[in-house]
Amino acid sequence: MVPLTVIALVALTAWAVSLWRHPFTTCRTCKGAKVNPGSTDKRFGFCPGCGGIGRRHRTGARTLHRLIQSAMSRGQKDRSRRRQRRVEERTRNPREIGGRS
Repeated sequence: MVPLTVIALVALTAWAVSLWRHPFTTCRTCKGAKVNPGSTDKRFGFCPGCGGIGRRHRTGARTLHRLIQSAMSRGQKDRSRRRQRRVEERTRNPREIGGRS
């Protein structure tokens, strides 16, 4: 049971790293051609699936990126709060400048 759990965690980690490094895949509708599958020389239109980009987000890529960004923004908020507390503490108890009282 333990080796199966370890294998599953390793596979999940590898998949998450793959999503982080390669979040896009070829559009299934147009297969990367960027045009509507029914387009001809006379009638042209962008693919409705990808909007003419030719790529789509892989399953889970948006969720993974949003989770990571929210975790990073939480850390930035915490750092900002600590910085603000230090500034407030310094304004309440200013240090002596130049050795004078």
